[in-house]
Amino acid sequence: MRTIFFRVIVTFAIIGITTLVLATPAKKTLTQVTVSVQGLHCQGCVDELQRDLSKISGVSAVKVTQQPAQATAKLDETTIAASKFVAAISIHPQFMNHAKTYGARLLVFVDAPGCAGQAKMCPACFTEIPKVLKTVKGIDTVSLDDTGKVVFVTFTHDANITTQSLVKALSTSAFKFTTCFIAPKTTAQHNANSGNTGGCCNGCKM
Repeated sequence: MRTIFFRVIVTFAIIGITTLVLATPAKKTLTQVTVSVQGLHCQGCVDELQRDLSKISGVSAVKVTQQPAQATAKLDETTIAASKFVAAISIHPQFMNHAKTYGARLLVFVDAPGCAGQAKMCPACFTEIPKVLKTVKGIDTVSLDDTGKVVFVTFTHDANITTQSLVKALSTSAFKFTTCFIAPKTTAQHNANSGNTGGCCNGCKM
């Protein structure tokens, strides 16, 4: 009788634990991104854009600044891809003139083992980065700053491109590029050329 009672208790305990595990939502992975914004003329622009971006599903921890002119946010890319976040900025009416919209470019900070520790990418990397990124369907333009380590990306209006798609494209290149999406905090030349400051992601090697 005790054995049967014990088995019943154990069965209910297992059912209870299984139910608890299944009921606990999986922790979402968020990606922090930086977007260069053109057209931020005043604090009103900053406040309005930050407020409206914060209302978008899948977007959190939004910070818009005029100096540097950029927007940073954490994205749940199962809900909103990086390209869609950039699009939301690029179609937003400017605070000072609602007939105009903001310019928006995703910032991608890139390095390569062969150029790590160097102030600039080698000429081969300058050529390879746009070539690799342009293979990703939905990318419109790719441009590099003077160092080659700050890449500005724009997308077609219907693009649905996640940061992981960009990471994959760059990492599978023969150059084995490393990638992050928030500005490095230690390289003064990057800050000067890109107009951005902030913390770098772990393992960025930049």
